[in-house]
Amino acid sequence: MKAEQKEMFHSKKTQQPIRIFTDGSGARQDGKGSGYSFLRTDTGEKQVIREDGLTNNQAEYKGILSAVESLPAGTVAEICNDSQVVCSQLNGQYAVRDPKLFKLWEFTHAVIRRKKLTVTFVWVPRAENLAGKLI
Repeated sequence: MKAEQKEMFHSKKTQQPIRIFTDGSGARQDGKGSGYSFLRTDTGEKQVIREDGLTNNQAEYKGILSAVESLPAGTVAEICNDSQVVCSQLNGQYAVRDPKLFKLWEFTHAVIRRKKLTVTFVWVPRAENLAGKLI
């Protein structure tokens, strides 16, 4: 094997996914108290947004959308969330019937396409969701 071929072989690495935990919390009966967050494990970057009037699933989607928007173009990422329904919807396993959630689903996939991201949505138990401790 030539030296330059060896160098190419050894320098070629599989890109490890960036792992980001996301979470959302719906509003109380008075419409207050909802918000969403994300925590990026490789850099420690985190974001917490308070936004009143969200349902729990809307907050989950907004947490995921904010995490996806924060990624640089071409990134490979694993988004971990404790909503099995939302993860299954984003992975294409479940249909999205609610019109407001469908818009958030569309926005999320539009950002992924525009930035040429490779994203996997992974369900994690609530107790293991690091972003859940931020809200």
